[in-house]
Amino acid sequence: MKNCIVLLVPLIAGLALAWPQAQGTTQVEEATYTVVRNFSNLFEERLYPSSKWVCTKNTILDGTQTMFFRLFRYISKQNSASVEIPMTAPVSTSIGTNAATTKKGSREMCFLISKEFQSDTPTPTNPLVYINERPAMSVYTRRVSEAMEDDQWVLEAEALRSLIEEQNLQIDGTHYFTNGYNSPEEVTDFRNEVWWIKN
Repeated sequence: MKNCIVLLVPLIAGLALAWPQAQGTTQVEEATYTVVRNFSNLFEERLYPSSKWVCTKNTILDGTQTMFFRLFRYISKQNSASVEIPMTAPVSTSIGTNAATTKKGSREMCFLISKEFQSDTPTPTNPLVYINERPAMSVYTRRVSEAMEDDQWVLEAEALRSLIEEQNLQIDGTHYFTNGYNSPEEVTDFRNEVWWIKN
């Protein structure tokens, strides 16, 4: 836990610089979706359209802050057009669920490319950073209104999966997404979500 806190300090500092609210500008752009169905206010099914994200995968030694700052540098002019690209939400991370990869591998962190750059997206200059066009996808999710750390994300993923399975719904169980929406300036009204992809 101590190591986790140490790693999060520079990450939070970086988020404070990147997030538009911290600079007094307009509200951050969020991934758009359509609510398809609400399951008794326990969770909901959403449809996300196809969209481009800038992503990076971890290596054995990479932590959350390493992946974040690769992406942060991309939107801070380290791209083929040398332009600043607005910060968006959520910061979305795909995590593999099998025992061999949950802690060490199979993590991919992504920032949504803002609307103005969706059609003409600058190329990353870092070979470890790439543009990924996520296909349209249906997910099951719910909002968690509290701050989240690694262990809490795992617990939420398990709890949400149980609710989904109680409805006899099918998911792609190989991985899930953790999604954080808040700037570090915000200490209340948290919005965090796990997404399980509908199968």
